[in-house]
Amino acid sequence: MKAMALLVGLMLLLFALPVQAQTVTDAQKAAIEKSLKAQLTQYLSTFEKIDLDAAMKFWSQGKLIGSNTNGQIFTTLEGVKGAFATMNKGRKEQKCDIKDIKFRTLSPDMAMTLVSCNWKIVFANGNVGNYVVALTEIWVMEANVWKIVFEVGSSVAAQ
Repeated sequence: MKAMALLVGLMLLLFALPVQAQTVTDAQKAAIEKSLKAQLTQYLSTFEKIDLDAAMKFWSQGKLIGSNTNGQIFTTLEGVKGAFATMNKGRKEQKCDIKDIKFRTLSPDMAMTLVSCNWKIVFANGNVGNYVVALTEIWVMEANVWKIVFEVGSSVAAQ
């Protein structure tokens, strides 16, 4: 957990501080939030379909910072996709019911989403798992489309 906090802190130090001088108006923030909410919802739906190729289209192809997934750090798209493939192995279906989304606009072309959701997984063997999942993504604007450059997730079994 300390490593994750350190990693996020370093990322913000390296990427957020240089853009703090850029002013973002309330209207820009509202437009960014609307656009990001649509992107995020579509991104999460790819996991419900267990469509990893579609999920990877939401990731930056050139500005990838990395992903902290299943306790491991990945710094390439291939590594992230491999981690997602491992994570989804043996899953028949899954559903993410978003409980809350918070947005942090870092600049006109960089933002962060913080998501809390209930994630239900039906495994191929018939077992069902219910989890409370927290996700944090950092997004950048590329060719007028929001793309993920960093993601970290954590989950606990629902009580």
